[in-house]
Amino acid sequence: MKSGALLSDDALAGLLDHVAMALGAGVTAPHAWLAVAKATRTPREKQFAETMARIPPALVQRMNGALNAPREAVRAVVLCHVMCESTGAPLSGLLTSLANGLRDSSDAARARSAAFAGAKSTARVLMVLPLFAIGLGYAMGADPLRVLLTSRHGMLMLSTGVLLTAIGVAWMNRMLAVARGVSAEIDPLIVIDLIASVVHSGIPLSSACMRIGEALENTPPGPALLEAGRALARGMPPEGALSTLEGDLAVLTSAAGLSHATGARLAPILSAVTRDRRRARVREVDEASAKLAVRLVLPTGITILPAFVLLGIVPIITDLVTTHFGRIWP
Repeated sequence: MKSGALLSDDALAGLLDHVAMALGAGVTAPHAWLAVAKATRTPREKQFAETMARIPPALVQRMNGALNAPREAVRAVVLCHVMCESTGAPLSGLLTSLANGLRDSSDAARARSAAFAGAKSTARVLMVLPLFAIGLGYAMGADPLRVLLTSRHGMLMLSTGVLLTAIGVAWMNRMLAVARGVSAEIDPLIVIDLIASVVHSGIPLSSACMRIGEALENTPPGPALLEAGRALARGMPPEGALSTLEGDLAVLTSAAGLSHATGARLAPILSAVTRDRRRARVREVDEASAKLAVRLVLPTGITILPAFVLLGIVPIITDLVTTHFGRIWP
């Protein structure tokens, strides 16, 4: 199958739910994937399921580009299989947990796209504003390029305007990239969801952290989880053992501390904190979008508007004055 749009998180979540239901009937993982592959009619989903049915997860992880699915999602599916083999946790529960996490991630991605749509459109319009200025000049009957290309002052304005435009475009693209953030190899909240599923099956938190850390190898947050799991296994309290976890993974520290102090079951606490963290992400995206819309004023005022004046307004006025009153620049 030729490469096209990647398998969406929602589509993959549906596949995982079907596989989990097949596993609940007592079949093996390869048979479950094969049955789902035969049942689906969507080529991209069928290819993914067939690959999972016939190729060991360790190899799937190394050939994820051929699966036409996001690398993060492939790693998460492989991680479910590895955790099932290393801890004995039911694969059906792990896949169901991952499916729910992928749906939440998909909802968050759509919210992020919607939140930044206005800022992106504004930035794109501002980026072409200097070119629009030149076109406006011709629409008014002037010849701004003649002014820009046939005099020393015109060449100076042209070079300055182009430079300011390039700086403005790079500045705005940088602001958009920072606002969008950097995607991780695997979402820390999905990792916590998997830890919750493993703990729910009766595996200690220390073993869950170590097994996931080993499965992720050098991919963050693998090393941090491995270190935290070893500290827990040595008897260190959760607040100290998990204190090195950063970012979204830090919610694991507070959840484990609450469970340790009160005796409450850890798995439901983890599910609650990941749900709250995903809601907080949506709020953070809305706030970042609002701030970005305000911050775009800065490159606009410093670079884009001056470039608009230099490439459009001044050449138009100069050409009109020259046409009616003679040459004003050597």
